[in-house]
Amino acid sequence: MAENVIEKSANINEDGCFYFRMDENGCIRNLDQNIPFNLYSNISPVGMWRDVWTIYNQDTKIRINTIYALSWNERKVLLYIKCNFDYFIN
Repeated sequence: MAENVIEKSANINEDGCFYFRMDENGCIRNLDQNIPFNLYSNISPVGMWRDVWTIYNQDTKIRINTIYALSWNERKVLLYIKCNFDYFIN
């Protein structure tokens, strides 16, 4: 029976080092921020990716993780959601 046998998994290389696979969409970042929504737009359910966003001048997907508060801007007719969300960058 061999000693020091390391069971190989999908995320462990031959040296036993843990590694990550690059997602085709890029690296995932996390942020707490207000997200503006038009009054008649759809708001994705918590935990679901949606790809209609631009962050730092880059088209991306976001996934809302937690909603903290809602606020309304009457003048601009926007609903702001204060939330924690993930987004892709690259």
